[in-house]
Amino acid sequence: MELGLTETIQINITDLAPINSVLIEIGGFNYSMTKISSITWEYSSWMPTSTGLKPYTIYANDSSNNRVSLSLLEILLLSAAPVKKPIPVGVSPRHVHLTKANFHGLFGPEAALERTRDLTQKGQFASEQLLTLATPVGRFENVRVLGPFRSASQVELARTDAVRLGLDPPIRDSGDLEGSPGLTLIGPAGRVELTSGVILAQRHVHMTPKDARDYDVVDKELVFMALAAPVPAEVRSSPRTVVFGDVLIRVHENFRLDFHLDTDEANASGARTGDQAVLFKIGGVPLQSERKYYPKKRLYSERDIMNADREGLIILVERDTIITPAARDMGRQKRVFEFR
Repeated sequence: MELGLTETIQINITDLAPINSVLIEIGGFNYSMTKISSITWEYSSWMPTSTGLKPYTIYANDSSNNRVSLSLLEILLLSAAPVKKPIPVGVSPRHVHLTKANFHGLFGPEAALERTRDLTQKGQFASEQLLTLATPVGRFENVRVLGPFRSASQVELARTDAVRLGLDPPIRDSGDLEGSPGLTLIGPAGRVELTSGVILAQRHVHMTPKDARDYDVVDKELVFMALAAPVPAEVRSSPRTVVFGDVLIRVHENFRLDFHLDTDEANASGARTGDQAVLFKIGGVPLQSERKYYPKKRLYSERDIMNADREGLIILVERDTIITPAARDMGRQKRVFEFR
């Protein structure tokens, strides 16, 4: 069910004696239900005012004056962004990003990063160069290098890839490599030992600032993405209904709208590149018009995070904002940041 819409709730009730009346209790309020068939009762005028899981109880009285109640039932209310179109899916297999120095160490000082095809995101491309990933436990050959060059070399794997290599990488946003494991890169001209840089990429959606306004989300917000239902029937999507949580929103003026999954996530849902998905939220960060902000500061500490969380306020993080490491971790966990 979706916030802001009038909802109809129906329930089927059977009893040895005829049912005389049915009430539904939601949020401390009782509503009389109308009998619309021999066993079906309906309440058609409920308009929810907040998102999340809503417990409700059904009370039924029969002609023998017996009263039965069913409780601990829940209705899931979704706060859907004003979606004007589904978001295309891009499935990302294992790949490597390299620094210029590491590239030449692997392919030779005269080698050039040769483009084979452009990727969805502006300026990103798949190269002709392939290399081998190796650990004492296992190896993968013919792993593609993506361009352009990066400031730090990075290997992105799916969980099953990591298991075959005997690694346990963290789930991270691209470029967040602190504390990640390393491995050996083997190219035709040499080897490079990475001491860190192996991650499981956090599933994410690329979008422009205009897209973010249309979907009512902000950079670094975590949302849900649904594959298959509730995608409209005419939209090509995956054969299994899967809802992915903890999907990171990434906003930049050069991005193109795209929902990125790794191969494990795609296999779980049957998704393919070119399928489409729907973005929605369950509570979490409030809608743009409802956001209230913490007093602006240059430096934020753990105390600020706790205060913002307690008061239900959003901390606006701008380019010159300083956040202590402990406050950064706590703020991400409590989802109080809005990045601009």
